[in-house]
Amino acid sequence: MNITQNALVTIAYKITDSEGEIFEQSQSGDPEDGPIEYIHGNGELPEGLEAALEDKTVGALVNVELTTETGFGDHDPELIISVPREEIPMENNDELRKGDILPVEIADEEGNVSGEVDMRVIEVRPDAIFLDGNHPLAGQNVTFEVEVLAVREATEEELNGETTHDH
Repeated sequence: MNITQNALVTIAYKITDSEGEIFEQSQSGDPEDGPIEYIHGNGELPEGLEAALEDKTVGALVNVELTTETGFGDHDPELIISVPREEIPMENNDELRKGDILPVEIADEEGNVSGEVDMRVIEVRPDAIFLDGNHPLAGQNVTFEVEVLAVREATEEELNGETTHDH
């Protein structure tokens, strides 16, 4: 079957940054960093990668370079925030280091929490922690090397988000 809208696709991948360094790659047999599944056409992957995978079949090898427009977007300075250290509710507040990832709750002005986003620590000061909500590859051209491992129709439950495919 070909990769089309609402197909459940399993891919092995390698992402290299604009310097040619490996940013991330799937490891076969590793449940944490193994191949990923996604539903095609739902915006789970960068748009340029989904476009390159459209109509491919199992066994296809896709090598695509994405610009900031088709990849992870431009670096947005407004996604960098400063948080007073006393507001970091962690026992290991003192152990925070540049590069650490912190889950941060997203709340509206009334304080209603609507979700969580991972933010990267970019600076640690005695009084505050600076966090960056940009994707680490924002503002860069990146290259994806992808192998299509499986393609099938997604089930109704999968289309409704009742199962999760974390990556």
